[in-house]
Amino acid sequence: MIIGITGSIASGKTKILLYLKNKGLNVISLDDISHEIFCDKDVNRKIVEKMEISDITIGEIVSRKRVSEIVFKDKAKLDILNKILHPLILEKMNEYIKVAKDEKHNLFIEVPLLYELEMSSRFDKVIFVYVNEDKQIERLMERNNITKEEAIDRINNQITSSEKRKIALKLNHFIIDNNGNIEDSFKQLDRILGEII
Repeated sequence: MIIGITGSIASGKTKILLYLKNKGLNVISLDDISHEIFCDKDVNRKIVEKMEISDITIGEIVSRKRVSEIVFKDKAKLDILNKILHPLILEKMNEYIKVAKDEKHNLFIEVPLLYELEMSSRFDKVIFVYVNEDKQIERLMERNNITKEEAIDRINNQITSSEKRKIALKLNHFIIDNNGNIEDSFKQLDRILGEII
């Protein structure tokens, strides 16, 4: 079974994924794959060429931090970056899915933009990690050491958490309410796992 894990930025997806990993389950994160791909020299070259920005490299390496600052304020640049990265990320994801299906094991995949990219149909089940917008802003500011304005800029580049929750309900996806403490979220996840596997 292929299970997607999704949620808005700073919703707690990574902690959920780590919990699954610690239970001995097979997990991959598209964020991690994205980081690996981003560091590839050919990809770096494409980013510099296509985004037409001269001050995004440190030596020969493109600065993720600098690119993030730019794309979260410029949707056109974000679209360019996504067009470079997304096909490569999805290709890698499909490789993992093929192996999981061939070997007949469950695979949990963290897909931050699952709803934005309309990818629900690729998964047997989907778990949505919900957090309200106020909590999301607070966590993002703390996690990334950024201002409230910067946090809102980043959040505004995705479908809102409330809208994603409506989509999850409509598609009958599992929902973890992660507004409380993490132990409560893990209990919710254990109940879901009991139904799935």
